[in-house]
Amino acid sequence: MLYETILSKLGSRMSLNFRPQAQAVWYSPLGRYYDGPMDLRVGLRVGNEVRCLPFTSRHPHFEEIEQHLTMTSVLYRATWRAKGLRLEAEFISPFYPQDEKLATAPVMYVRLSLHRFGQAPLDTWVDEAEVLCEMTWDAGAAGVTALKERVEGNTLHRVMQIDLARTEIGTQAFFAPSLEPPEMRLACEDLLQAEGPGLQTGLDGFRFRMKADDEPAWLTWACHTPDPILEVLGEKTAFKYTQFFCSVREILAYATKHREQILTRTRFFDSLFQAATLTAAERDLHAFGFQSYLANTWWTVRPDGRDWYSVWEGCCLYHSTVDVEYNMAPFYLLFWPRLLELEIDAWADFALSRPDVAGKYLSHDLGVRHQVSAQAYPHAMEIEENCNYLLMLFGLWRVTGDDAAVRRHWALVRDFVTFLQDADKSGNGFPQVGVANTIDDASPAVQFSHEQTYLAVKTAAACRAVAVMAAHLGEADFAACCEASVAKIDATLQSEAWLGDHYAVCIDQGLTEVADPWNPGRVLTSEVLDNEGRIRGWDAYSLYTSLGLLTLQMTGTALPLSDPGRLRQDLLRAAEQSRGPYGCFHSSADHSNEWISMNLHRDFVAAYLGLDLITPHTGLYWNFEVHNNSATGRGGCFADTYGGNFLHYYPRGLTSIGMLAALGGVQLDRVSGFFRVAPVRLPLRLALVQLADWQAMRVPWLTAEIAAEGTEIEISEQDLLPR
Repeated sequence: MLYETILSKLGSRMSLNFRPQAQAVWYSPLGRYYDGPMDLRVGLRVGNEVRCLPFTSRHPHFEEIEQHLTMTSVLYRATWRAKGLRLEAEFISPFYPQDEKLATAPVMYVRLSLHRFGQAPLDTWVDEAEVLCEMTWDAGAAGVTALKERVEGNTLHRVMQIDLARTEIGTQAFFAPSLEPPEMRLACEDLLQAEGPGLQTGLDGFRFRMKADDEPAWLTWACHTPDPILEVLGEKTAFKYTQFFCSVREILAYATKHREQILTRTRFFDSLFQAATLTAAERDLHAFGFQSYLANTWWTVRPDGRDWYSVWEGCCLYHSTVDVEYNMAPFYLLFWPRLLELEIDAWADFALSRPDVAGKYLSHDLGVRHQVSAQAYPHAMEIEENCNYLLMLFGLWRVTGDDAAVRRHWALVRDFVTFLQDADKSGNGFPQVGVANTIDDASPAVQFSHEQTYLAVKTAAACRAVAVMAAHLGEADFAACCEASVAKIDATLQSEAWLGDHYAVCIDQGLTEVADPWNPGRVLTSEVLDNEGRIRGWDAYSLYTSLGLLTLQMTGTALPLSDPGRLRQDLLRAAEQSRGPYGCFHSSADHSNEWISMNLHRDFVAAYLGLDLITPHTGLYWNFEVHNNSATGRGGCFADTYGGNFLHYYPRGLTSIGMLAALGGVQLDRVSGFFRVAPVRLPLRLALVQLADWQAMRVPWLTAEIAAEGTEIEISEQDLLPR
């Protein structure tokens, strides 16, 4: 089955969105929402007959087409049985961790190869064909106000001006009137250079005369936008890659001269997933989610030379939504901690306060569309975002061993903890104020009830993390204060929230009114209460209980709960009671929507507790993505939500990368030198990417097998293990 997918570049906006259901590929140097349909004719001509991939309406399509993903590529393998030929068209978006130049360079490759098919030739079989790679771009749909094209030898050169002030996104009016688009027109260029047998170049693209099993043809596709594009706190910022490349020709020269080195690094990154004992669904989910994440990234440079990194929240377009980045933090901790540090520094400038709670709280986001200035989301999520920030800061420190960010933001850390503690108005440790959370399509009980178990456990986890940081900084009294909050929350959790086989969604059973954060001043009463005056679904089974614990588990930090056995039972029972066709809904009493990323996060917490919820569930998540992006679905590449909500082109599919740590039960703390593995699946072969020497292309591998006397574990590249 063919399905919609996307290839993208880190922070540079270049993207190719393959939409077989629409018979087009959408492209722009500025990425999603400023792209437009391209009639892409990749196929074969034999005599007067033509067959193409399903990205054009001008020619018949191949009857047999396979689609295969890696972390950096999408491969289409098309068979023309009557001619005995098979065409492979591989689109490659180079990436390598912590290589800023390679990862941000707005360049992609296309590899075209022709092969014989089958053994016994038919009379209709041929030995050669014309391989096509032609394209016609619908410039008007992409907001292009000027477009010039010319052929220069084996290169197609295009110069364009893209108008960001348009309000139409393809045929869909996407943005609300309140989100005024910027008055910006940006100069963009792209170059497409080809090499291969029998090459002919024209304004519509390239043709090759190839024999079966010849050397492949290659296209190098580069683009460049020199103009500032993102406004950060009143300053115009240009793409990060402009520090490395002054023009599109420099990008093309780099990409062609160093193609083998670039592809070697790119394939090495792919191999970390391809060579692991992951299921096909797991590998595809990683690749699919990774590319949707890249399509949302922004990496620019401020006028004073400081880097700016933020991530759009998919179709919502909010910058660096804290709860979204929290879910994706395992990727940063495993592959590129500096990106997380850039966000941690940026968020620190967006702390707020409210009159009824001491301390400060963190904004939900940093802005919207092309302007980073202030929170754009309609309401705050004070408790959740404070906890998310504290846990991400803690994880960054323990995984890198560098406490600079902790020291830099220590005063803010204390303010955030003060807010968490003062939000407990009843004295039982559970926050009562600022409790609206990220689950903004759920029932009131899950979304904004008072004294939520989810937020209480996450608060306890954050306080445990801060206690460890405080002890490191020699602040014993503050560490003890944080630990007192942990003990208070745990006592209430075990005495009031435990219902025999699971934890309640919230413990405020006698609730008589709930404030609706979407409608300030409106109080929900009878519509959310049952016949006994309790909020509906307060006692449901929910997957959210444990979603604040993963950072502590990944770093080998003691959990803030006194009874892990109860937590294990809660995880298992909630999975049983809330499961749907593609994973688990918000709760057993709330089947309005399901979030794939939250399911994944829950699965990883369970793995560290010795429960394999990954194996039975990942196939369900991937089934949903394929269904959603096939001809019968809504499209939108990675969609995080199944149900009424539709979070599409969403970055949070990156959450799946945490599987590389969770499957092996890998715990790393570079501050103490602690390292431990406890595989939840056997046999297992896993790259220990958190220990990689990326410059030298060396990564230890964990191999775990079933032996006569138990589990046999081996780790390669022992010199890379922490000492």
